[in-house]
Amino acid sequence: MRVEDELLLLAVNAQLAAHRTRAAQLLQAADSARLVAELRRLRVLPVLGERLARHVELPRHLRAAIDEARRTNALHGMLAEAHTRELHRALEAEGIRMLALKGQSLAVEAHGAPDMRDSTDIDVLVPVERLWDATAVLERKGYRVSTRGPELPSLHVVAAHRTEARPAIELHWRIHWYEESFSRRLLDTSTAGRDGFLHPDPATMFTSLLSYYARDGFAGLRLLADVVGFAERHPAVRSPGVIADEARRHPSLLPAIEAAARSVRRLTGLTIPGVGEELSRRQRLAVRLADPLQRSPLDQRVAVTHLVDGLLSPRGGGREYLLGRLTMFDTRAGNTLHLARTGVRWSIALATVASPARRGTRVASGQ
Repeated sequence: MRVEDELLLLAVNAQLAAHRTRAAQLLQAADSARLVAELRRLRVLPVLGERLARHVELPRHLRAAIDEARRTNALHGMLAEAHTRELHRALEAEGIRMLALKGQSLAVEAHGAPDMRDSTDIDVLVPVERLWDATAVLERKGYRVSTRGPELPSLHVVAAHRTEARPAIELHWRIHWYEESFSRRLLDTSTAGRDGFLHPDPATMFTSLLSYYARDGFAGLRLLADVVGFAERHPAVRSPGVIADEARRHPSLLPAIEAAARSVRRLTGLTIPGVGEELSRRQRLAVRLADPLQRSPLDQRVAVTHLVDGLLSPRGGGREYLLGRLTMFDTRAGNTLHLARTGVRWSIALATVASPARRGTRVASGQ
């Protein structure tokens, strides 16, 4: 493992404070420019850079890169907040509740400052029964939408502004393709904050972060850092039974939440009591497919994400999901070629996790 890779995994470790000596050694041995490039590639430069800074002295080049990234994030964040507030007012005027997902609110809740995460679009959640009303509001404000009913989209409506000067908006009616009740609970348990926006209950929000991590196929360090950061800033979510009770309310999400908790523990050492202790064979395989450093080609990473999603689908949902993924084109030739390519990529992924070298690998957390 490269020095920079070990340092990246150590930076997201929940017990980083206990490994500060090792972190200092790795920082001294690392190529600073390469480390910055890797942090940028994985979109975790401010988050993991500041985590390291709390325990070790950073090289000047790394410190300057973090400060620059935070300044850029702050500027983009102010623009995103202005557009989000404008959307909130427009939906509120129509009596539509809106919850902002991720973005600056997550940066504050998980990392303590709005400039710790970068965002390229705006994700919001609205009640399913008001989805098309909300879409109409966006259209009146100059957005072109990806779909306009009557069938519900799998996950969300994507809206791009005609001027191209505004960030795209993803209008969600649920946060995962195989759940509905959790998204309604996420909205219903949210309360208005001083900023006028809705804010989720911490246990529900933490559960949603685990869901996002599973939905993205346990890929990268970005969502992993969000999970660890949120748990550190909201220790109550790690009280015995809190997340376990929340997850059990939503059986369709339970396999994903359990596997996500195990993957978090394996990669960071963060334990979520009562969740991820007993996994099925499919869940264990999904966890082993985690790719925190995302070294493989993009097509391979996408295929693995789809495979993980299929493995964690609720009982009875896997066949439907896989058929949908394997029959994406309107022509038999297109589907045949796609099936062949997907089969090869899945075989590569499964062969990789089955190799003795991979089975013997231990990450920085020691799990």
